[in-house]
Amino acid sequence: DPRITTFGPILTYYVLIMVVLGGLGSISGSVVGAIIFAFLMEWLRAFEQPFTLFGRQFPAIQGMRMLVLSVLFVVTMIVWKRGIFGRSELTWEGIINFFKRIGLRRSGEK
Repeated sequence: DPRITTFGPILTYYVLIMVVLGGLGSISGSVVGAIIFAFLMEWLRAFEQPFTLFGRQFPAIQGMRMLVLSVLFVVTMIVWKRGIFGRSELTWEGIINFFKRIGLRRSGEK
């Protein structure tokens, strides 16, 4: 049955992680949380491949990606209790001010 695999409990947990990671009470935070989550899911695939460390070969460990992701998620929740954005929203004015501050720092002005 395609409905079971398409909208199963795993997808529900993924969406919940995206929302909580981005920020409880922030729509733009949820979008940023989804982007971060998708990036981490792909980047952490390397943890499920065999690797060599100090000349010793280690086998592939299935599920290691999810373990590392879970630890990162718990650390994020300890550091930012309401998510990365909390209740704040991302605005165009805030983005412009951010890039202005970066430009001032690079040019050496204060």
